[in-house]
Amino acid sequence: MYIVYGHDMDLYFFYGRTDVRRCPTCRHLLRKWEEDLTCVPIKTFRKYDVGGSYDGILVWSSKAKAIYESAGMTGLRFIPLAHPNLYAVRAEPVVQYDSSCQYTRFENQCVTCGNWEFVGLGTPVVLMPGSVVPPLGFARTDLEFASKDEKSPLLICGDEAAKILKSARLKRLDLEKIKT
Repeated sequence: MYIVYGHDMDLYFFYGRTDVRRCPTCRHLLRKWEEDLTCVPIKTFRKYDVGGSYDGILVWSSKAKAIYESAGMTGLRFIPLAHPNLYAVRAEPVVQYDSSCQYTRFENQCVTCGNWEFVGLGTPVVLMPGSVVPPLGFARTDLEFASKDEKSPLLICGDEAAKILKSARLKRLDLEKIKT
């Protein structure tokens, strides 16, 4: 299994927006993936195939989406964005992250919404026993990591999916092997 990363796109989806639902106490986003992502204009796109926003949204190009579809990969939902060739990507299957692993940190839990201000990723990444991602599949962790609006789950893909993505030479895609 591999963790899938995209490079910084110099983009925010939620910064300064007053139409998104936030906790009245800590101001964290309450339902990030239910908010409208299409209302954010994407003025510059550096011709990357995979990227990420500062607020935890992974973005794939239509080229990356076509590779995913033609290979018969599973588990991702593609949400069209304001830019005609870009999609927000969200894995639907969820795998359990082992939060007892070394260096995982939780800081400042909100008494109103229960969100943590900061969740630090442990090293190495450890999934709970029985967590499986199919060879051509994708999943996301049950926990989201980072702080405030930046929080996002890890996107994990199976070995065959990683092999296909590597061979496609997608611009700005990084894959990190999970030690099992």
